[in-house]
Amino acid sequence: MYHHTEFIFVSGYFFNANKNPRNYVGNKVKALIVPAICATPFIFIADCCNKGIFDIHQFFSLLKGDLWFLKCLFICSICTYSIVFICNKQKLTIGGGKILIFIVLFLMLQIIGYYKPGILFNAQHLYLFFILGYFFRNSCAERLVLKHKRVSFLGSVILLGISFHYWDYECYMYNSQPMDVLRATLRLMAGCAGILLTISLVHSLKKFNMFGNLGQYTLGIYIVQTVVFQFYGRKELGLNEYLYDWIFVPITSVCILLISYIIVLLLSKFKITRHYLLGNWK
Repeated sequence: MYHHTEFIFVSGYFFNANKNPRNYVGNKVKALIVPAICATPFIFIADCCNKGIFDIHQFFSLLKGDLWFLKCLFICSICTYSIVFICNKQKLTIGGGKILIFIVLFLMLQIIGYYKPGILFNAQHLYLFFILGYFFRNSCAERLVLKHKRVSFLGSVILLGISFHYWDYECYMYNSQPMDVLRATLRLMAGCAGILLTISLVHSLKKFNMFGNLGQYTLGIYIVQTVVFQFYGRKELGLNEYLYDWIFVPITSVCILLISYIIVLLLSKFKITRHYLLGNWK
């Protein structure tokens, strides 16, 4: 429901522009684009096993569309780096034009995404949350949210409750199709609520080192999960939409998360898979 917005927010929060352009772009290509390409053959094999049909044309479709989040994150990172780099050169502050430039870029992405659906890999939908993560860290917003954790938690629960009331599976699917105002508002509401909920909970549980250990393998887990889910597919189990999306999927996702985590730990032991499949070049 809000995991994409949450992860893109975290990516914006940890965004670091203290590198020269060539090194930054090169690192992002190796960390995001190379794994997306190298993992596609495994996704293709999983897809063939799931459908029981071998169709080589499907490989190119998967190469373009699957692992779209990595490509979306690449676009968000490069766009933000370009703006921050230019603003730093011109010595522009957040209140001195930087926000205005971000708004202009965001509107440009909306226009491009409207006329060329899919070309931005949903960056037009998610870039707002990347910007929010960036400004959350570089403004007083973080201090205010952490100072009033209980209020933030209560607010997130209320917003999630409203989102649940108007639940629509397609509304929270980050496809590239134009949306009406109501669905766009619900998507924004659910994304912000999930972010506030996670911040308030994780800050309260910050003594547990498991979150930090798990977080450093996030991209690798996402890649492995995509392959695993391609094997599984969305099966018809006779469950209604609420039971499927709110009970069965979360339980299944936790199990697959643990399996993927173990697989990533094993793949991390080998240099070639660590570099080209998981995007970890350290």
